[in-house]
Amino acid sequence: MKRYRKAGFWQEFTVDTWILCSALMLVGVGLLMVTSSSMAISGREFGSPFYFLWRQSIHFILGLMLALTALRVNLSWWQRTSTIWLVAAIFLLILVLI
Repeated sequence: MKRYRKAGFWQEFTVDTWILCSALMLVGVGLLMVTSSSMAISGREFGSPFYFLWRQSIHFILGLMLALTALRVNLSWWQRTSTIWLVAAIFLLILVLI
């Protein structure tokens, strides 16, 4: 396991290489499945057979950056603001129903 350190708002975290490799392999298989099942449709509708591959890849990269940012935030900050996050999540769930 590799350790990364930073002081202040950011916290120390470790990376489990087995879980990281497993997750990246699942993402790779998912991207392969999305590409293979949508090449004909995206080629016909958007002019590029890899339209959905690029779209999913961009969303994966944005989600990965957000997850790494959330991972580095100190746990005490998450505990202090947990009520706000809970209310925001419930609001967004209700918003989906409207």
